[in-house]
Amino acid sequence: MNKQELQTAISFLFDSNAVLGLELYLVLHTDVGTIIRRADLGNGELPNEVRNGFLEYLNVRTNLNQDALVRPLSELDPLRTTIHHYDIVGLPEGLETINTSLVAEEIPLFNFEADELDKVEAFLIKLSSVDYHVVLYKKHSHLNLLKQAKVFYFIKDDEKFAKPEEGVLKFSFSIDFLKVGNDILVYDINCLEKNFKFDNILINNAKEKLEEIELLNFVENIEELLTFAGDKMGARKVLSIKQNSPVLALKFDQIKTFVKNHPYLNKRLKFNDDESMFRFHTQVSKTYFIDLLNDNYLTSDLTSLFYKTNAKDEMAAEPGEGANP
Repeated sequence: MNKQELQTAISFLFDSNAVLGLELYLVLHTDVGTIIRRADLGNGELPNEVRNGFLEYLNVRTNLNQDALVRPLSELDPLRTTIHHYDIVGLPEGLETINTSLVAEEIPLFNFEADELDKVEAFLIKLSSVDYHVVLYKKHSHLNLLKQAKVFYFIKDDEKFAKPEEGVLKFSFSIDFLKVGNDILVYDINCLEKNFKFDNILINNAKEKLEEIELLNFVENIEELLTFAGDKMGARKVLSIKQNSPVLALKFDQIKTFVKNHPYLNKRLKFNDDESMFRFHTQVSKTYFIDLLNDNYLTSDLTSLFYKTNAKDEMAAEPGEGANP
């Protein structure tokens, strides 16, 4: 899924003629396992305020932010503005709740006598029109549950100050994940990495990608890359190799010629004895090799300076002008 496809998929949310409903669900981690409860927001302005808050966030983050990109999660992008399409095999434990069929009539309401606020692990927010819906996932931090143990909280009760009966549950309108159709979009990559057991999934997918690289016969000691991918940082670097990188379609001799003529790479990337394959001789050479596969080494035609860059926006003719000026 690319950015335009994502924008199209959620465009119904911003149709001025659409009537949108909001359902808020609480994911609780209890002694008997994970349970889901529906929040009763009443029939006043609160549902509209919550709905509009999430719509504003989605619009700004997805549509109005010109720097926002949508990239495959298998090609991790370090930019914070990037939205990642979850395209790898397996969801981490806990995140599978985003696939829950949220039918309001089938899910019990949160009961303040039977259910506990401090068991809340996440929120699921369902935004729906007559024909379409999306599900937002927001991880709950227990720091956001304000209790009265050592601090006294006042709330407004008509024109009087009052003490809340229970803890105060608060959250912002940012989200961590979005499900639209069968696709899951990662809006906060830090949440995925810090709050879920994602490392094993990351490492397994990186090693599968290296099996594809091995078939290219570019590297003699591929086992060095497999070891490199055995931890989170190495796996992330391996997963940054883009499936559509033009370098992967080149013959080895073309790549070798480029490396040998490059004033910096020829010192950092080495070959085996008959120069038929690369051979890793240092830890850092693996990083340079991965950047090479991603075509990250560029030379300016204007200044003849050498650059390394991840961002490469391919130029095309503007509307109304031909391909050749």
